Amino acid sequence: MQEPTSRAYFYALEYIHHYPKTEQELVSKMLIKKFPREKIEEAVDFLKFRGYLDDRKFAEGYVETQVLRKKKSPLRVKKKLREK
Repeated sequence: MQEPTSRAYFYALEYIHHYPKTEQELVSKMLIKKFPREKIEEAVDFLKFRGYLDDRKFAEGYVETQVLRKKKSPLRVKKKLREK
């Protein structure tokens, strides 16, 4: 798979660079920024292919941070994850 060169791809890469995001968070943000759906899908597909965008890894990391480090209740964390 060839790396995309669109502005949408570089925006997505920068957006997830600072803190991991879910696919839904990324797509929503890119739609707000008015990127074409085709370019969003291309960027998301490549980021998933490279392992940079992974909802399962995001969820695991989020749970670890919230429950184990910040001592939040598992039910609260579960609810928050569903919102993402």
